Amino acid sequence: MPMFDEIPLATEQRRVRDAYGFSFALVLLATLGLIAAGSPMVSPMALLAVVMQFGALLITLRVSGFHHRWGRGVALGVALVVLASVIGGPLIFESGRFVALGGWIVLLAITVFAIARRLVTYTEVTIPLLMGLLVIYMLIGLMFAGGYQLADLLSPPGMKPEGQGISGAIYFSFITLATLGYGDVTPANNVVRALAVAEALVGQLYLVSVVSLAVSRLRYRRPAETVEQPDQE
Repeated sequence: MPMFDEIPLATEQRRVRDAYGFSFALVLLATLGLIAAGSPMVSPMALLAVVMQFGALLITLRVSGFHHRWGRGVALGVALVVLASVIGGPLIFESGRFVALGGWIVLLAITVFAIARRLVTYTEVTIPLLMGLLVIYMLIGLMFAGGYQLADLLSPPGMKPEGQGISGAIYFSFITLATLGYGDVTPANNVVRALAVAEALVGQLYLVSVVSLAVSRLRYRRPAETVEQPDQE
């Protein structure tokens, strides 16, 4: 069974027309919920935000054509591990948190790949395309947040003030991705500094690339839409 289904373009675009918008809304709400939950993440809001985020990732994988049963099983397993780490809090060993963060980052990367593979089939700028690109932008921020947390586990403290947790890491990640730099959370070691520079560059280059791609595709389709009519004598 192929990992990605081959679907005709017209059918494909109808299928994801609303789904990527729904995925973006879920990822956005889950991300805001994780930030608002604070650290440690023991509140009902944190639990709900984690469930929403993994639900959004699974939905996004589905509408992106990722139908491999093994892949869905791994995604569900990662979700359960991360959920256990959130519920367990201080009771979970550091190695367990490391595994959960690593699995989360891998799942995010797989989702980004699945979306990108689907979106390259589009030949014009559409709402599903824009929604898919926004989902990728959000997932990039979440992947870097996981990287900050891994750096914090390997060489604490990763950020100042200490004890930011995943909530603070996500907040710092999106502030860095948008190059706002409020200064209330700052890198505390060289690994996090390097990741922050990389994220700022990726965030800016991604936006520039997306705009350029959209413009180029619009210009590419205009000549094709003009069909020369033979002279009538």
